[in-house]
Amino acid sequence: MPNSKNSKNVWMNFYSLIVFCFVSLLSIQEKHFVDFKADEVKVSKSQEYITITLPFEILENFHIQSEKTEENNFIPTEIHFEDPEGYKILGFEFSKAERENLILGDLKCEVLSNILEVTLKLKKTTVNKPLYLKGHLYYQACDDRQCFYPRNLRFELKMLK
Repeated sequence: MPNSKNSKNVWMNFYSLIVFCFVSLLSIQEKHFVDFKADEVKVSKSQEYITITLPFEILENFHIQSEKTEENNFIPTEIHFEDPEGYKILGFEFSKAERENLILGDLKCEVLSNILEVTLKLKKTTVNKPLYLKGHLYYQACDDRQCFYPRNLRFELKMLK
């Protein structure tokens, strides 16, 4: 007849291991290869429009895929914005980037290194509404040996009127 006390201890150890693994996975923070430089944001206002330049720094020894990829299974870099209350986003562009072409076997790809700036054009739709801009940069980073899982770098920008 099996010893029920030993069986109970085995199950307790098993559940303790599961809980430990779960807590460990939750505590691991996703490493980012791109930094948002909030203190270097540039804002230009006219009577009708607001132009915002969002600077990002790609960490040394890494590059991210371009926003334009060919049919080569690389994941393009994308930027997404939440609609800011009281403002309408008229458009955006990758206005400054260090671009390089890499050849990996038979594949040619364009990558971005060092700096990336995105310029965003907004129109105010509500008077006296402060701007609260939220978004994320979706990218895949690589180094000289491997590519990493795609990342979402979230950013926020709060401006007074």
